[in-house]
Amino acid sequence: MIAFLNGIIEYIDLDSCVINVNDVGYKVYLPVSTRDEMGMVGSKVKLYTYMNVREDSIELYGFKTTEELEFFKLLLSVSGIGPRGGLKILSSISATEFKRAIQEENLSVLTSISGVGKKTAQRLILELKEKVGSYPLPELTGEDKVMGATGLEVDARATLLALGYTDSEVSETIRYVKKELGDKLDDFDLSSLVQYMLKVISAHK
Repeated sequence: MIAFLNGIIEYIDLDSCVINVNDVGYKVYLPVSTRDEMGMVGSKVKLYTYMNVREDSIELYGFKTTEELEFFKLLLSVSGIGPRGGLKILSSISATEFKRAIQEENLSVLTSISGVGKKTAQRLILELKEKVGSYPLPELTGEDKVMGATGLEVDARATLLALGYTDSEVSETIRYVKKELGDKLDDFDLSSLVQYMLKVISAHK
């Protein structure tokens, strides 16, 4: 069992990286949140890991914090949610927003996550509501308040996905927009926000 890796970043991809630990390279699958905060190639990083053992492979999933790792394990406790599915959820929504959606049984928020349909969302609520209730739920940050609590993020995400952008592209753009605009997002409606996000995507290509 590998509990964590402490080494140098050799390579970073959209959903994975390679960490050099004493001249051994470990491929680790990552949520967007961890990938965006772990630094550049050549940087030293510590990742808390989950090892998934299958008949034909052994896969490592890495997280910047133990809290994120525990949240990932919580997702895996749901029937039908595997490591890749858990990673998609972590890459699409913050733990705070997810837990709030579960407690409030908010299907629109949950079904906005790539790969989560209505039946899966209902199963998440059914199997996690009691478990999530025992977890301390932090107050919404300013970042969470401007997108997510009002449903603006859900609608903007759905619009961009419908236009053919990938879940990874949309998640990255949402994170960037949150950091760049902050409280100014209160002045945006769905149409103007989508237009702004399209400009961000175009500028970063």
